[in-house]
Amino acid sequence: MTLRSGACAVAIVVAAALAGCASQAVVEPTVRTSEPRPVDPRQDLVNVQYLRDSGPALLVAVRINDRQLSVVNAVLAQAPKKASRERGGDVVTFTALSGNQPVGSVTVADQIINVQENKGIVLTPDRTIHAAIPIARRADAIEVRVSATGTTARLPIPDEVYRVCEAAPNDPLCARPPR
Repeated sequence: MTLRSGACAVAIVVAAALAGCASQAVVEPTVRTSEPRPVDPRQDLVNVQYLRDSGPALLVAVRINDRQLSVVNAVLAQAPKKASRERGGDVVTFTALSGNQPVGSVTVADQIINVQENKGIVLTPDRTIHAAIPIARRADAIEVRVSATGTTARLPIPDEVYRVCEAAPNDPLCARPPR
């Protein structure tokens, strides 16, 4: 064994030992963030634009099964103020009601027609449609009109949707509609 090949062998053993030790070491990750600091809402340009372009909405998911309609889910949220403008084809119109008064409406495309591989165009009688209904005040029901079937139904909004109102009972979205 020459000096050169012996030195190479020692270097390889040392490198392998170091690599083995490094891979077996347990290192606890540390996370550091800056301290939160309040920002003047007028200087927070992202939020200013978001609040200007959005408003309170009732986000709903409605299951349509042939001519049967049911609310799958509903929540309050901020949503874009721009209403959808569906043109042509089958649509579903959602109208939020406070008592019998409309407080918001939106029309969305109905996905009743579907294209499936090896089948072509098929009708989907059982489907779920999602919509963001802009609302001006609390709604107790939604009226859903399905153009494809001519079905119209008035569906109650579950009380759980307004559980957030416990923290802000004076908010216009939380005031109960007249009965």
